[in-house]
This record gives sequence, structure tokens and C-alpha cells, in this order.
Amino acid sequence: MIKRTKLYGSDVPPLPKAVKGRSAKLSRKMTVEQAFQAISDSCMDQIQANKEAVAHDQDIESLHQMRVGLRRLKSALNLFGDYLRTPDDLRQDLDWLGEQLGEARDWDVLSDSTLPRVADAIVDRFQLDGINIAAAVKSAEKHAAVSQAVNSRRYKRLMFSFARWAHSGDWHDTMPPKRRKQLAMRIPKFARDLLLHEQHRLLKRGRKLHDASPAARHKVRIAAKKARYAAEFFQSLLPKTKPYIKSLSRLQDELGRLNDMSVADRLLKDLMNEHAELQESAGAVRVYLAASAENDVKKMKDLWKNFSSLRLPH
Repeated sequence: MIKRTKLYGSDVPPLPKAVKGRSAKLSRKMTVEQAFQAISDSCMDQIQANKEAVAHDQDIESLHQMRVGLRRLKSALNLFGDYLRTPDDLRQDLDWLGEQLGEARDWDVLSDSTLPRVADAIVDRFQLDGINIAAAVKSAEKHAAVSQAVNSRRYKRLMFSFARWAHSGDWHDTMPPKRRKQLAMRIPKFARDLLLHEQHRLLKRGRKLHDASPAARHKVRIAAKKARYAAEFFQSLLPKTKPYIKSLSRLQDELGRLNDMSVADRLLKDLMNEHAELQESAGAVRVYLAASAENDVKKMKDLWKNFSSLRLPH
């Protein structure tokens, strides 16, 4: 039950705090199908636990955690994709929700992370005032759109339909016998093979990371994210993966910062096109971010060297 607090003489229920994802409790006796259901449930729990705050308030961290839950869920669907084909309508609705959350998150990062870092590094902070105001307005608009989305019938239908699909086992009807047999396999070998596959794909994409373009680094970041989520999903089965996950998380965070700068550059371009008076100040911020990215690339290279020397433990 949510406690109620006094505010100007009225009882107002406080919104719940942002909820981070919890690892699914897997056992070595589980089948592939049972493991998928446990993992997808943990992702859905994270999404739904943050729904109320996102629906009623411009809470940045709740929106972030809701988006993380959705990204974890989509990663799980991709990881198990060779065994379980997600219906097209569910995929489309998940993509729709991801777009809503992603646009709001991009402006949040610009307003609350990137621009404050720039402000700490420049002498004349007043030139950022117009950018801060314009970015805050955009952020508020995107949060309002997300609030409308998670209060919509489409969102409710998505939550209900996905839960029903994940647990009904309807996919058995159209699945060849070989696939049904694979779903009944015990999870440990499947988990190990899947983690090796994700690691191999990440190492392959990262071979040219030193001279990669922002677009190429983005692909490496996506591969790193999938490898990390996969390792976290199965950590209870492979407890010796903690150092691997830690190194992977550091690499992903640094790639994420570089991606934030690339996204910030795109958003600043948008502001320059919409507000002629921001041309000079936004242009100066873009120049600063480009120079700053060069320093972060060196750090990213060191983290990649450390990660690529690791081997996934048994």
C-alpha cells in the first residue's frame, strides 16, 4: 500500500521510486522454455513497476528504468529468437513503446547530463541558458507523450497480450518437432552456448573499433549491451561470470557516453534548425563535444583491450 502524505492540507499519494531490474531466479533443472518465461517475467516486472511514476510524473529515473526493462525484454526475445518467434503485432507494439521512451530519454540525457558537463567546462555559462530552456521544453514534451502512451489502451493491450503469449505456449502449435524438443532441453548448456555466441559476435564487431566511425561504434555498443544482458540473465547458472560482466559493463558505459555525445550533436542540430537565436551557442557546444569525444575514445580503447583479453569462464 502506498503511504499518503500531507501537502497543503490535502492527502496526496507519493509516486513510487524508480525500480531497477532484478535477475531472474534460474535453476539448472529448468528447461529452455521455463528459463525464457522467468527471464521475460523479470523484464516485464521492471517495466510495470515503473509504469505509475512514468504515467503521472516527469520522473527521469523511472522512465530510464522502464526503458532498461524494455531493452532487456527485447534482448531476451532476440536471444531466444531461434526457438521462439515473437508475433509481429507484439514486436510492433514493443518497438512503438521503445520509440516513445527512447525519444524522451535522449532529451533527458542532453538536459541533465551532457549540458551540465559542458557548463562545468566553459567560462561563459550564460550562453547555455537558451539551450537549456529549449532542451527542457523538448524533454517535457516527450515526457508528456510517454505519459499518454503508457496510459493508452495500446499499452494495456501490449502488457496483457505479451504475458498471455509468453505463458500460454501457443507457439507449440506451429513449431516443428525439433524445435519443441530443443525447448525442452535443460538450460545450462543452452546458456553457455548462447553466451559464447554473443561474445564471439561482439569480438568480431570490435576488431576495428580503434578507427571506427560513430555509427560503427554504435553497433559495437549494441553487441556489448546484448552480451551483457545475456550474461546477467544467466549469472545464477554461471556465477564465475562476475568479472566478465564487470569488464563488459565498463566498456558498455564508455561506449554509451560516446553515443550520448553523438545523440547530443543530432539534438543540438535540431535546436539550431528550430531556433535561429541558438545557432552560435549550440554550434559552440557541438565543437566542444566533438573535442571531448576524442579523449573518451582513448579511454574506450583501453577498456576494449581489457575486455577482449578476457575469456568467458565455465
